[in-house]
Amino acid sequence: MASAGPSWTGTTPRAESRWRQRSADRATQDVRKRAEARSDRFLSIALGLLSEGGAENLSVRKVVELSGLSLRSFYQSFSGTDDLFLAIYEEATLGGLERQLAAAAAGSDPLSRLRAFLEAEWIASGQAPPLLQRSLVTFHQRLSETRPTELAALLEPEHNALVELIRDCRTAGMTGPGLDDSTTASILLHLLMELLQAKVLGFHMGGAEVTFEHFWGLLQGVFTAPNV
Repeated sequence: MASAGPSWTGTTPRAESRWRQRSADRATQDVRKRAEARSDRFLSIALGLLSEGGAENLSVRKVVELSGLSLRSFYQSFSGTDDLFLAIYEEATLGGLERQLAAAAAGSDPLSRLRAFLEAEWIASGQAPPLLQRSLVTFHQRLSETRPTELAALLEPEHNALVELIRDCRTAGMTGPGLDDSTTASILLHLLMELLQAKVLGFHMGGAEVTFEHFWGLLQGVFTAPNV
């Protein structure tokens, strides 16, 4: 009977053939590419639904139907609705951070870079589809309750960028609020998100909208006070 394949004798384990490893790597890459393509399709459809009808317009059933793929494929990409929400929010956050870093890079001094970083998101909030913006506010609130650890990790790069900008201001001789840079960055990030959410929802205390100039006027007073 013909042998089914090559055989070797001896007691020393044979190293895995390089061609086998290359074949396995190609198979893994193909599977990954197909999985990424499915996930991107689901995410693109979800964003379209949100832009057209807000959070109430989004459901797993609609996403699957419009994708032309199976429900099984969806659950291979996302564990459920909250996982899809997290992906949508992460894409929005990463895109926002790219805008913020690009804006800050054009600044001429630490304070102007800090302003540009914060203002970039303020400007972007007025340019995105209103229903999508409202949906992101809804997702943020929901994820704060259902996936707080993952949401915090998602926002960590933005927090770290703020820490660096604040440190640059302090290094340039500006005083801060008397807190460590990480705590100051956390407060600024929370405040920025809260103001942007109020802006998107049209919620104003005292009957007047808080503009970015109001927000920046408050911060400028903190970061430009002379050293004592």
